[in-house]
Parts: sequence; structure tokens; C-alpha cells
Amino acid sequence: MFNDWITTELSRVLGPVAYVALVFILFLGYPLVLALVGLLLIVKGWRKPHWGSALGFGFGLWGSVCWLVIPYCGAYPNLPWLVLSLVIFDENPNVQTWSNELFIHAMNLTVYPLLGWLAFHAGRVISRWK
Repeated sequence: MFNDWITTELSRVLGPVAYVALVFILFLGYPLVLALVGLLLIVKGWRKPHWGSALGFGFGLWGSVCWLVIPYCGAYPNLPWLVLSLVIFDENPNVQTWSNELFIHAMNLTVYPLLGWLAFHAGRVISRWK
């Protein structure tokens, strides 16, 4: 819904080369940084659930920014929510509507932090059993 306009404006303001660099950073750099931060948290023993929530929020934010900034390929981080949106709203997948847009961002910013919290909490519980 907004990504065509955002893509056009970013490309115009930043220039095509800087926009392509931004896309590469979003697709390669940001996920690698998230993975390294997650590994660092686990290795350092900082397994408190709020760190998992923060990491999940970072992942959800990445998915939402990819959805808005990168046309077509930006949907890949959001595929679970796109499929669920099609099941719930029963709309044409080629037409972006407000319901799809809001649903994807809401799921990104609520479910991923919850999953991060659950993963780190489960890690703490399992580490206590050893």
C-alpha cells in the first residue's frame, strides 16, 4: 500500500546507488547483526526473557521496514503473516489493503517479541535442569 510511494521517494532522495545499498544492508547486514547479538547474549549468559523480547522486537521491526522499503522482496520476512492474513481476511493477495497492512505490522511487533521472550525463557528453564 505504501511501499511503492516510499520506494520512489527513498530512491529519489537518496539516489539509486544509496537506495540499493540500503536494500543490501536490510537484507544482509541487519539480519547478521541480529544473529550476532543473539549469539552474544546466549554466550555471555544473558538469557533473561526481556533480552529475547528486545531481540524479537528488532526482528519484527526489520520485517516491517523490509515490507515498507523493499518492493516485492520485502514480503519474504513477512510470509507467515501474509498467509495468515489471506486466511483471515480472504482477500486478493495482489491487492494491498489497510487490513493486510495493519495486520502484518501488528503481528511483526507483537508475535516476534513474544517468541523471543518465550525462547529465552525456555533457554533459562532448560539451563536450570542441567
